Amino acid sequence: GVYLLIRISPMMKGTLTGVLVTLIGGFTFFAASLMAIATSDGKRLLAHSTVSNLGLIVACAGVGLPESVWAGVMLIVFHAVSKSLMFLCVGAVENVTGSRNIEDMHGLIIKLPKLAIVMIIGICGIRREGGERAADTPEGEDDADQKEDGDEHGDQTGCGQIQIDVALHGGQAGKVF
Repeated sequence: GVYLLIRISPMMKGTLTGVLVTLIGGFTFFAASLMAIATSDGKRLLAHSTVSNLGLIVACAGVGLPESVWAGVMLIVFHAVSKSLMFLCVGAVENVTGSRNIEDMHGLIIKLPKLAIVMIIGICGIRREGGERAADTPEGEDDADQKEDGDEHGDQTGCGQIQIDVALHGGQAGKVF
Protein backbone atom coordinates (compact mmCIF):
# COMPACT_ATOMS: atom_id res chain seq x y z
CA GLY A 1 0.00 0.00 0.00
CA VAL A 2 2.38 2.72 1.16
CA TYR A 3 5.10 1.46 -1.18
CA LEU A 4 2.79 1.98 -4.15
CA LEU A 5 1.90 5.47 -2.92
CA ILE A 6 5.59 6.31 -2.59
CA ARG A 7 6.21 5.05 -6.13
CA ILE A 8 3.41 7.17 -7.66
CA SER A 9 3.83 10.20 -5.39
CA PRO A 10 5.71 12.36 -7.95
CA MET A 11 2.58 12.20 -10.13
CA MET A 12 0.47 13.56 -7.24
CA LYS A 13 2.62 16.66 -6.72
CA GLY A 14 0.43 19.76 -6.87
CA THR A 15 -2.80 17.92 -7.74
CA LEU A 16 -6.10 17.67 -5.90
CA THR A 17 -5.43 13.96 -5.43
CA GLY A 18 -2.13 14.77 -3.75
CA VAL A 19 -3.79 17.26 -1.42
CA LEU A 20 -6.50 14.74 -0.48
CA VAL A 21 -3.94 11.98 0.13
CA THR A 22 -1.91 14.36 2.30
CA LEU A 23 -4.97 15.39 4.32
CA ILE A 24 -6.11 11.79 4.83
CA GLY A 25 -2.60 10.77 5.87
CA GLY A 26 -2.29 13.73 8.23
CA PHE A 27 -5.65 13.00 9.85
CA THR A 28 -4.73 9.32 10.26
CA PHE A 29 -1.40 10.31 11.80
CA PHE A 30 -3.08 12.68 14.27
CA ALA A 31 -6.01 10.42 15.24
CA ALA A 32 -3.89 7.30 15.71
CA SER A 33 -1.36 9.28 17.78
CA LEU A 34 -4.15 10.39 20.11
CA MET A 35 -5.37 6.81 20.46
CA ALA A 36 -1.81 5.63 21.22
CA ILE A 37 -1.44 8.22 23.97
CA ALA A 38 -4.64 7.03 25.63
CA THR A 39 -3.76 3.32 25.88
CA SER A 40 -1.68 1.46 28.44
CA ASP A 41 -1.48 -1.93 26.66
CA GLY A 42 2.01 -2.27 25.20
CA LYS A 43 1.12 -4.08 21.99
CA ARG A 44 -1.95 -1.92 21.38
CA LEU A 45 0.21 1.19 21.84
CA LEU A 46 2.67 -0.13 19.26
CA ALA A 47 -0.20 -0.99 16.89
CA HIS A 48 -1.63 2.54 17.13
CA SER A 49 1.87 3.90 16.65
CA THR A 50 2.19 1.80 13.49
CA VAL A 51 -1.08 3.17 12.09
CA SER A 52 0.10 6.67 12.97
CA ASN A 53 3.39 6.10 11.18
CA LEU A 54 1.58 4.78 8.10
CA GLY A 55 -0.52 7.96 8.08
CA LEU A 56 2.66 10.03 8.13
CA ILE A 57 4.10 8.00 5.24
CA VAL A 58 0.86 8.52 3.27
CA ALA A 59 1.03 12.27 3.99
CA CYS A 60 4.62 12.35 2.71
CA ALA A 61 3.56 10.53 -0.44
CA GLY A 62 0.74 12.98 -1.06
CA VAL A 63 3.10 15.96 -1.04
CA GLY A 64 5.04 14.48 -3.95
CA LEU A 65 8.27 16.45 -3.52
CA PRO A 66 11.56 14.53 -3.75
CA GLU A 67 12.32 15.40 -0.12
CA SER A 68 8.98 14.07 1.09
CA VAL A 69 9.42 10.88 -0.93
CA TRP A 70 12.80 10.28 0.72
CA ALA A 71 11.27 11.07 4.11
CA GLY A 72 8.58 8.45 3.43
CA VAL A 73 11.19 5.88 2.41
CA MET A 74 13.25 6.56 5.54
CA LEU A 75 10.10 6.28 7.70
CA ILE A 76 9.41 2.86 6.17
CA VAL A 77 12.96 1.65 6.88
CA PHE A 78 13.15 2.96 10.46
CA HIS A 79 9.65 1.67 11.15
CA ALA A 80 10.49 -1.84 9.95
CA VAL A 81 13.57 -2.07 12.14
CA SER A 82 12.41 -0.37 15.32
CA LYS A 83 8.81 -1.61 15.53
CA SER A 84 9.70 -5.23 14.88
CA LEU A 85 12.23 -5.01 17.70
CA MET A 86 9.72 -3.36 20.00
CA PHE A 87 6.95 -5.91 19.31
CA LEU A 88 9.40 -8.72 20.13
CA CYS A 89 10.48 -6.95 23.33
CA VAL A 90 6.91 -6.35 24.51
CA GLY A 91 6.17 -10.04 23.90
CA ALA A 92 9.24 -11.03 25.91
CA VAL A 93 8.24 -8.71 28.75
CA GLU A 94 4.73 -10.17 28.69
CA ASN A 95 6.16 -13.70 29.01
CA VAL A 96 8.26 -12.71 32.04
CA THR A 97 5.85 -10.36 33.86
CA GLY A 98 2.54 -11.87 32.73
CA SER A 99 1.22 -8.47 31.62
CA ARG A 100 1.34 -6.16 28.59
CA ASN A 101 0.33 -3.14 30.64
CA ILE A 102 3.08 -0.53 30.40
CA GLU A 103 2.43 0.51 33.99
CA ASP A 104 3.42 -3.01 35.11
CA MET A 105 6.80 -2.53 33.44
CA HIS A 106 7.96 -0.22 36.23
CA GLY A 107 11.59 -0.92 37.14
CA LEU A 108 12.22 -3.06 34.06
CA ILE A 109 15.88 -2.00 34.04
CA ILE A 110 16.32 -3.78 37.38
CA LYS A 111 14.19 -6.86 36.61
CA LEU A 112 15.39 -7.45 33.03
CA PRO A 113 18.42 -5.24 32.37
CA LYS A 114 19.45 -6.76 29.02
CA LEU A 115 15.92 -6.61 27.64
CA ALA A 116 15.52 -3.04 28.90
CA ILE A 117 18.67 -2.00 27.00
CA VAL A 118 17.32 -3.61 23.81
CA MET A 119 14.03 -1.74 24.33
CA ILE A 120 15.90 1.54 24.74
CA ILE A 121 17.66 0.89 21.43
CA GLY A 122 14.25 0.30 19.80
CA ILE A 123 12.84 3.45 21.37
CA CYS A 124 15.78 5.46 20.02
CA GLY A 125 14.93 4.11 16.56
CA ILE A 126 11.31 5.17 17.01
CA ARG A 127 12.52 8.64 18.02
CA ARG A 128 14.52 8.88 14.81
CA GLU A 129 11.43 7.78 12.93
CA GLY A 130 9.37 10.46 14.64
CA GLY A 131 10.87 13.44 12.91
CA GLU A 132 14.22 14.72 14.09
CA ARG A 133 15.70 17.22 11.70
CA ALA A 134 17.61 15.63 8.83
CA ALA A 135 20.51 18.04 9.24
CA ASP A 136 21.67 19.63 12.45
CA THR A 137 21.90 23.12 10.97
CA PRO A 138 20.26 24.09 7.69
CA GLU A 139 22.20 26.48 5.50
CA GLY A 140 21.89 30.07 6.64
CA GLU A 141 20.71 29.24 10.17
CA ASP A 142 23.02 30.43 12.90
CA ASP A 143 23.69 28.70 16.23
CA ALA A 144 21.52 31.13 18.23
CA ASP A 145 18.39 30.17 16.26
CA GLN A 146 19.25 26.51 16.63
CA LYS A 147 19.59 26.69 20.42
CA GLU A 148 16.20 28.44 20.65
CA ASP A 149 14.54 25.51 18.83
CA GLY A 150 16.09 22.73 20.97
CA ASP A 151 19.46 21.37 21.88
CA GLU A 152 22.35 21.38 19.45
CA HIS A 153 21.53 17.89 18.13
CA GLY A 154 17.94 18.63 17.15
CA ASP A 155 16.22 16.97 20.14
CA GLN A 156 13.10 19.03 20.73
CA THR A 157 12.05 19.54 24.39
CA GLY A 158 13.96 16.50 25.61
CA CYS A 159 11.60 13.96 24.02
CA GLY A 160 14.38 11.39 23.84
CA GLN A 161 14.77 11.62 27.62
CA ILE A 162 11.02 11.22 28.12
CA GLN A 163 11.02 8.07 26.00
CA ILE A 164 13.91 6.60 27.99
CA ASP A 165 12.09 7.46 31.23
CA VAL A 166 9.01 5.62 29.94
CA ALA A 167 11.13 2.56 29.12
CA LEU A 168 12.85 2.54 32.48
CA HIS A 169 9.90 3.47 34.65
CA GLY A 170 7.06 1.79 32.77
CA GLY A 171 5.12 4.83 31.65
CA GLN A 172 4.89 6.56 35.03
CA ALA A 173 6.99 9.58 33.96
CA GLY A 174 5.24 10.18 30.63
CA LYS A 175 1.67 9.07 31.43
CA VAL A 176 -0.86 11.64 30.20
CA PHE A 177 -4.22 10.04 31.07
